[in-house]
Amino acid sequence: MLRISSKEGHILRTAHVQVLQQGPSVSAGYTESIIFFPFFLRTMALFTCQSDLTQATPLSPKTFEDEQIMEAQLRNLLEQHLPRLLPQRRLMVLASEYSNWSNAARFIDLLALDAEGQLVVVEIKRTGDGGHAELQALRYAAMLSTHTIDNVIDARHRHVLKTDASASRDDVENEILEFLGKGNTDEVTLGTTPQIILIARDFSPEITTTAMWLMERITGFLMHCFTVQLYALPSGQYALHFDLLLPLAQQEDYLVKVRDKNAEIARQAAATQRRQRTCPLLEEKQRLNSGDTLYLVRRIHKDLTLTPQEQQATYLGEGRVRWQGTEYSSLSDLTLNLRNRLTPHVIAIPGTDYWGLEANGPSLARLASELAQ
Repeated sequence: MLRISSKEGHILRTAHVQVLQQGPSVSAGYTESIIFFPFFLRTMALFTCQSDLTQATPLSPKTFEDEQIMEAQLRNLLEQHLPRLLPQRRLMVLASEYSNWSNAARFIDLLALDAEGQLVVVEIKRTGDGGHAELQALRYAAMLSTHTIDNVIDARHRHVLKTDASASRDDVENEILEFLGKGNTDEVTLGTTPQIILIARDFSPEITTTAMWLMERITGFLMHCFTVQLYALPSGQYALHFDLLLPLAQQEDYLVKVRDKNAEIARQAAATQRRQRTCPLLEEKQRLNSGDTLYLVRRIHKDLTLTPQEQQATYLGEGRVRWQGTEYSSLSDLTLNLRNRLTPHVIAIPGTDYWGLEANGPSLARLASELAQ
């Protein structure tokens, strides 16, 4: 049985193909029923040629081992060009050889961040079958799932300091906020399901089967598998060909839409839950009463300027507030209205994090948290 790969779908299907063999023992062409597997080794012919497509010369595939090219060299190259592999995802490389745990011998080849606030683990193997890259990457992803925006800024800052000793943490923070389209770190919510990118000369069926199984069962999870092939050019230089093996284009589009939808639902649910429990608890404890003046205790956005009068609101009871003569159903609605004077707009914001009973005092959310303990 002839096995060849198809990138058009991950469901096993049958087809017919004419197989021709050339060489001293030539056999007649024949038709055979085959099964398409998306994870078996594929062959590719690359040529150099003149501008008029004459004098074509096939490129010779090489192995990294034979050419004595180390993983560190491939990692350095990808550190500079990783965003080109997935331009639709928009990636920022945060660090190389990242380690933020006690066992310093374990490190992530490349740590990246995508524009949606998801951390990305990049593991690189120059071996022919990918080794156990998926297990290693999954372990790192689990360890990263509790990282905060401060961890991200610190990781990027330490990395930048290696080449620029004068770089400040504030500069790095602003760089990351600009990349994410956020005004301050309080607006950033990192995803809790870090993504994975695996890069190897090829992948064993065990790895690709594991990747597909995980992506189909873990909402919002993506594991990109890139094969990389080294070619020797007549000029003495090398050419690298990166090919996205998984996920399939249709599969990735669906998974990304599901991830984004669930992330938005989670944000809205968290904001609603916080709004629903904070004010009732404070009222119950008689810490918040109708007629109380509320003060803005933290900036909603670095580019939003409010007058002293605009930084005050009146509590009306049952979560409702009055601001500048207009009544709002909740502090979240008021805060969202103020935030969306700027672009890009946000959909949900926990208003009780921004307002308190005293100017420069604790927020209502913090007061409620202390009372609940």
